[in-house]
Amino acid sequence: MDDEKYIVNGINERQEKVFSTGLKFEKLLVWQKAIDISSKVHQLTLGFPKEELYVLVSQMKRAADSISLNIAEGSQGQSDPETSRFLSYALRSACEVVNCLHIAASRGLIDENQFKDLSALLVEEIRMIQSFRRSISPKNDLAKEQEIKYETENNYDGIYVR
Repeated sequence: MDDEKYIVNGINERQEKVFSTGLKFEKLLVWQKAIDISSKVHQLTLGFPKEELYVLVSQMKRAADSISLNIAEGSQGQSDPETSRFLSYALRSACEVVNCLHIAASRGLIDENQFKDLSALLVEEIRMIQSFRRSISPKNDLAKEQEIKYETENNYDGIYVR
């Protein structure tokens, strides 16, 4: 059966009926997408050669798992700054998985379609995490973040591909 048939308002009804504990992170679409990404990374890495098992496979799977783990940990009874901190960790983990995809592609372990499909999901997840983080961050923290981004882009122009 196709799981997408059961998703209503971002909640996988079949999974919720069977696996739900009632914790609020389970209802977060950003967490559900992270779980999906983790499963897709697991499936992708099953085809990697044995010599990558304790190198790229391990790193990639730990980073993918870390996305949902940090979203879950940060969502339960934390202050907004604490939640934002865990979302920041989830964001970094998502970026780490994207980097692992680049490494896998450069080693010939995945093809262009596999890269594009999974990286598109990760980019969407990164945007969702950023939006969630912005929704709970005080405006002065966001202003600082924008200031740092602007400062970095202008002072270190050579590190960005334009």
